[in-house]
Amino acid sequence: MKNRTVISAVLLAAGIWLNGPAFAAEEQVVVSETVRNRVEAIVESVDFANRDLIVKMPDGERVEFKSVDAGVTNFDQVKVNDKINVGGSESVAITLRKGTAGVRRVLISEGRDVTADGVGVVRKRETYNDIIAIDVENGLAKVKNPEGQIVEVQVPNKAILSQAAVGDQVIVSARATVIVWGKNQ
Repeated sequence: MKNRTVISAVLLAAGIWLNGPAFAAEEQVVVSETVRNRVEAIVESVDFANRDLIVKMPDGERVEFKSVDAGVTNFDQVKVNDKINVGGSESVAITLRKGTAGVRRVLISEGRDVTADGVGVVRKRETYNDIIAIDVENGLAKVKNPEGQIVEVQVPNKAILSQAAVGDQVIVSARATVIVWGKNQ
């Protein structure tokens, strides 16, 4: 529960702290956190011809796995209403990028993750925010988010805050992975 609270707080800040151009710049990871879990999901549909699978998670969310890799050898044994193992993780990292302000944006991507006996979906969101003011004494940073809003953020670690400057960016990277790897016995 504590880890979820940390990730929720970081994700809230993510909407505030982000921006960075495509070229390499000096970066420092300020904070990172990962939460992993494992649950049982129910197979809602299987398309053997295209090797697609839709599962229903315990919270009701449906997750679709497209073109499941041929290396997942037990795929042909899965049936509708089977209970299967699903693992997941949520990771958040906040990075300070020096001198790159000006290109605020949100980048969203989705990809695949294949293991020896499973397949997964990976979703990533990166938010780039410009730092427009720093108040080290009071532990505050003002950032301009991709929507153009100015937000004041409390930064408890004054040592890290003192390394930031107007014209830097804060990038918040959130990554979620869901992997389905086998039928429960």
